[in-house]
Amino acid sequence: MITIGERIKAARKAANLTVCDMLIPMGVSRSTYTAIERGKSDIKVTQLLKIADITNASFTYLATGEGYSSSQVSMINTLINNTMCGLSQIHTEVNKA
Repeated sequence: MITIGERIKAARKAANLTVCDMLIPMGVSRSTYTAIERGKSDIKVTQLLKIADITNASFTYLATGEGYSSSQVSMINTLINNTMCGLSQIHTEVNKA
């Protein structure tokens, strides 16, 4: 089972952020942040809310593992956008006929 620290790390990476990118917005030291990702330090709800905000991840997913991860949401959005583009092209071709 994936841990909260592993979900946090995956969300950070999915957002293309480094550990250093997280430090100032989080207001924590590098050692504190990396301890959170490694599961060696408890995380406060306010910190988890901040991580969710910074990474555009679901708070619920980060906290519980339920729902969709950042990478899954990104993939779903890409599929929706590609589908919409395809439908738009079909609509354009139909109107030309």
